[in-house]
Amino acid sequence: MIAQRKKDIMMSEKNITSMIRELEERRRKAMLLADTKTLEALFDEALIYIHSTGTRDTRATYLAKLESGAMRYETITLEVTEITIRERFAILAGRMTATVRTANGKIAIASRYEAIWHQSADSWRVMAIQGFTPAPDHQKS
Repeated sequence: MIAQRKKDIMMSEKNITSMIRELEERRRKAMLLADTKTLEALFDEALIYIHSTGTRDTRATYLAKLESGAMRYETITLEVTEITIRERFAILAGRMTATVRTANGKIAIASRYEAIWHQSADSWRVMAIQGFTPAPDHQKS
């Protein structure tokens, strides 16, 4: 019985991991297309997005920047390197490369990021995203 329970949990984690990867791909495509409706559905109302530059956005301010064109992703790749599942949370680590156009010009981004997804009553939503640039001696790990 215990072995079956462990197998069920592992299968469930595998399914959740696969789903989180799919949701991250939906998020990437929506960012590239400035699809604020899709992003609004993926983002928790309390989302905090800290960019690798240190800029902090809420769901409302991030979506407003995309909708107004103040921030436009010209290219973006998200490489998920790790997902840890704990109860109703998925903690994701990855790498992001992007070209972003802002009022200050074009910015090339090569950063790491972590995202926290949580399972709400009706779906999985991202609550927090933190971008950061690793120290030079940790660039390859």
